[in-house]
Amino acid sequence: MGLKALVLILLRRLFGVFILFFVAVVFSFLKNPIVDVLSKNISADSSFSAVNIGNLASLFETGFYVIAGLLFAISILIGFLEYDFFTFTLEEFNLKVRRGILNREELSIPYRQVQNVDIDRSLFYQIIGVSKLTIVNASQDSTLKAEERRNIVLDPLDRRDAKEIREKLSHLIGIQVVRDDADESLRIPKVNSEMD
Repeated sequence: MGLKALVLILLRRLFGVFILFFVAVVFSFLKNPIVDVLSKNISADSSFSAVNIGNLASLFETGFYVIAGLLFAISILIGFLEYDFFTFTLEEFNLKVRRGILNREELSIPYRQVQNVDIDRSLFYQIIGVSKLTIVNASQDSTLKAEERRNIVLDPLDRRDAKEIREKLSHLIGIQVVRDDADESLRIPKVNSEMD
């Protein structure tokens, strides 16, 4: 899939971590004014002192950073695993897609069931040079969800890889191998006239 695809996968995974880190930084800047306001409003006879509020605020601040750090490491690991465990293969008669980290999934779509191959490139994708390849599928496999029966999405792919896959698939769409029942050997494939 390429380095650009890996970077995009990691950025998607890390977006929430960046927001949590931003909240931690904002809290760090606002901690002292918040502690000052809270300590002025605490009565002298309260068992909760300004020192306790300051310690509690420091604990929250440290907790934000620790949680953000842990989520950062977990997100990086999941992103690399997601990238590493996603494979697709253009085999002789079908497209095979393998994906998933814990819940491994393998889809095998015969080329004759592929209806269309689309490439989508948003402005952001154009800037970084990647594409989203959507393979529209006419599969009737009842074990697949309705959306999976129709579309297989390879996202993100390097722009050149997406174009190459679309060209290869466009040559393979509609090819159906016919077996001769008499001798069980393969005959010349039939090709749709639309391809010519």
